[in-house]
Amino acid sequence: MMKLCTVRLTGPKTRNFLQAYTTSCWLNKTVGWSAFLNQKGRVVSIAHITCVDETQVLCILPAEVAYGFIEHLKPFLKFARLDVAIEQAEPKVLWDIKTPTPWILAQHQALFTAHDLSLDLLGYISFNKGCYLGQEIVARMEARITHQKKRLVLMTTNNVLPEFSVLYDEDGLSLCVVSRHDFPDLKAHQIWDNSPIELNDKTSH
Repeated sequence: MMKLCTVRLTGPKTRNFLQAYTTSCWLNKTVGWSAFLNQKGRVVSIAHITCVDETQVLCILPAEVAYGFIEHLKPFLKFARLDVAIEQAEPKVLWDIKTPTPWILAQHQALFTAHDLSLDLLGYISFNKGCYLGQEIVARMEARITHQKKRLVLMTTNNVLPEFSVLYDEDGLSLCVVSRHDFPDLKAHQIWDNSPIELNDKTSH
């Protein structure tokens, strides 16, 4: 089972920091999902975030990516005068966020765009919040595409599928299991789907 941890950010104006370096809008929100991108618009991490107050933020994410996540943020944390610490995630918090989400694992960091991971359909992206790291790439993709050629989708099943197993591969289209997350009542698999998905009516997804 995937292990989660808490990355605690402490210092002045933590909400402003989230506003500048995540895909979600935090002006009037204290809890939610968001992604951290690099300058090329690639997803470094997806986290469940809680603004404890104006000086403290908790980011829950897979333990295996915590150090890479901090390394990515290090220059920005220094500029914002924020301290960072890795802690064990509280069991109650893990229960509250058990709903499957497209977690980024170590081998996936900086490989996918936000649209590849369907973060636009999941509501993890604010398209009117203003500038943030990687925002230009996200906005450009949102404005130009009429369909998405590849998506990471979630499939739940009672059976366990091995990671990286290929479910379908024919005529250049493929379905591949990227990762598996086990919850008390289901097995959730992230499936890489490179078949085209029409997005003319995004509200239906």
